[in-house]
Amino acid sequence: MRLRPVVQLLLLAICSTQLTLAQDCGMAPTPVFAVICEQLQRWDVATRRLLRLGPSAGPQTMPPGIPFEMQGPWQPEFNNNQVQQPVPRSPYSCMDLSCLCQFLNGQISPDGACFLNSGQRLTQAVRKEYRRLTDDERSRFHDALNQLKQNGEYHNFARIHTQMSDSGGAHSGPAFLPWHREFTKRLEIALRMIDPEVALPYWDSVLDQNLPDARDSVLWTSEFFGESDSAGNVINGPYANWQTLEGRSTIQRHLGRQGSLLTEDQLNTFYQKSDIASVLAHTTPAANCPFRLDFTALEYVHGNVHFWVGGDMLEQSTSANDPTFYLHHSFVDLIWEQWRQQRQSRWERENDFPEDIAVCSNEQHFRNSEMRPFDGIRNFHGLSNTYTDELYTFEPRPSCANDEQDCRSDYLFCDRSHGRPKCVSKVKLGGRCDGFEREAICYDGICRNGRCVESRSSMAATPAKSKTTRRPAPRRKKPAAAFNNCFNEHPCCASWAAKGECSKNPRFMNKQCQPSCNKCRPSFDVSKECSDHHKSCQFWRRRGECKKSTHWMEENCRKSCGLCKKRKSEQCSEHHRKKPSTQRSEAVQAKASRPAKSDSRRHPTKAHLSNSRQTQRTSSVSARQQAASCTVTECFNEDKCCDEWKRQGRCTTDAEWMNCNCKVSCKVCQPTYDFGSCTDYHGSCPAWGQTGECKTNPWMMENCRTSCQACRKFTKRVLRKQCHIG
Repeated sequence: MRLRPVVQLLLLAICSTQLTLAQDCGMAPTPVFAVICEQLQRWDVATRRLLRLGPSAGPQTMPPGIPFEMQGPWQPEFNNNQVQQPVPRSPYSCMDLSCLCQFLNGQISPDGACFLNSGQRLTQAVRKEYRRLTDDERSRFHDALNQLKQNGEYHNFARIHTQMSDSGGAHSGPAFLPWHREFTKRLEIALRMIDPEVALPYWDSVLDQNLPDARDSVLWTSEFFGESDSAGNVINGPYANWQTLEGRSTIQRHLGRQGSLLTEDQLNTFYQKSDIASVLAHTTPAANCPFRLDFTALEYVHGNVHFWVGGDMLEQSTSANDPTFYLHHSFVDLIWEQWRQQRQSRWERENDFPEDIAVCSNEQHFRNSEMRPFDGIRNFHGLSNTYTDELYTFEPRPSCANDEQDCRSDYLFCDRSHGRPKCVSKVKLGGRCDGFEREAICYDGICRNGRCVESRSSMAATPAKSKTTRRPAPRRKKPAAAFNNCFNEHPCCASWAAKGECSKNPRFMNKQCQPSCNKCRPSFDVSKECSDHHKSCQFWRRRGECKKSTHWMEENCRKSCGLCKKRKSEQCSEHHRKKPSTQRSEAVQAKASRPAKSDSRRHPTKAHLSNSRQTQRTSSVSARQQAASCTVTECFNEDKCCDEWKRQGRCTTDAEWMNCNCKVSCKVCQPTYDFGSCTDYHGSCPAWGQTGECKTNPWMMENCRTSCQACRKFTKRVLRKQCHIG
């Protein structure tokens, strides 16, 4: 007990040191930007502290028997330190409509289209500006969101955004945009599980910024976000009386007290950026980081809107209580996608990511770090073109020209009185309209003496006004009940659990073998071996998952994969081997005697850079021979240059050699360790380092980074010079 105050003081000292070393928020252009800067730095400090004190500080998580638990059988693939990319066990993990179709109980036609039970075809979600939705679309969106709130799933999403330990990459660095892209994608899928016709709209706050007072926008009425009382409580509209995660009876907002909405100039500044490090920006750099604080970074600029809305939106821990959060981030995603389309090639969109520099961003922002808490996803997956190729697309931002009458919405008007024609939000009755007397600025009214008031014509027309015919949204039960995500990850889980591994090796077992360790309740009978535990097993079999995701499919889709002839216990008992530590020691000794770098086996072939067709043919034959005789079976890169060679496109241009020697970088396998971090990827690294392997074995510099001090010796800039293939 006496040590507790000392520990608290030490933690405070750590936090204080981190903030002292951070670049000065006093350089911010406005007081609000300074506060945003301090918020991001606090999040970063807390995340770094949790990373130091959390589970990752212990020994590496391994399956039973490898290497710190020397009891129990294991599968050969696990001995390779490999866990494959999981199949999408819940709709949230889907990255195409065929996958989503399975969870919606649809049928896939011969041409690949998905048809739901209603006969309707499932199509990409089209994200429109909130005010561009038809009355029917808006009503369906509100209904789906309220059902999500009622069944508790909305709170689950809000809870994810509050957890720094599990969502440290959500803020304060390069993963900010990819993380929120995945997060909003999942919310949109949750909505589509209730009503497949729904899409997540975006809120283009530039449309409100140009008003005399943005608080008077029609957006803040009962037809959209709702109105607030003097205390900031949301009192009407679709989100009235929404209890927050903290237990308050309403969402709170304090519009316009501080901050500002987005401006066209801010967007244009962002669109002009050319360096990926200024887009996926290091927003909490330390004093010795080579990148300076950039307050035009989208993470900073978007924070201004959080402050303008105020209330729950003011803090990261409460912002997801308010649906404005999701519509705002849908617009942020649109801005980022527009930059990607304008500035990057298709290949660059999926591969460009800032350097991993610990003094610039914490390790949860590194390219290959896990995108917590989304299982099986890493930060670079958030760069995929598949999001907007397959799942959703954006309707262009509202615009108008001189020959157009309006902005194709009853809630927007075309402002021709202030420079270039542009769409602007209409103003609610009683709101300010000064400066816009010649424009149709007032919703259901006219501008008189600088205020929007009802006109006689609008009063007369009101009773006869008819809305777009509204189809009732289909009512579904709780979407969570349709995809209970409780599965064993490996066919040996039951055998391991029977041998007591749930208590001997809890860090691995509690994550990979949850049903066998009684950590969750599955919706199927675990004891039935010759069965399919998931309704999509047949679909995944047709897509080749029986071979690609062997562990998971062998456990959960045994019937579809034709694995019922042999019991799982027999399979698991066949794989007794000598201790993995001995195997790895022998493998390291073998690697130590490899040829020098000049040998062709040490790097990708240069044939693709040569003008000689004969050289290309010879090297291609050599590469095929190497692939056929590839003896590399474990999930590790064999050289420190692998990531740089991958960046140069070698995984494609010299696929056979790279797929053998740079398995992790080329995504041939999924490692269980935190690839990209400055840590040791194998438990025996310290022992091997003491025997001199760091000096004689190139494998060590890539995989034993702490023991060999590799990160200090080989920065990204150094590697780009050393690993260039001329």
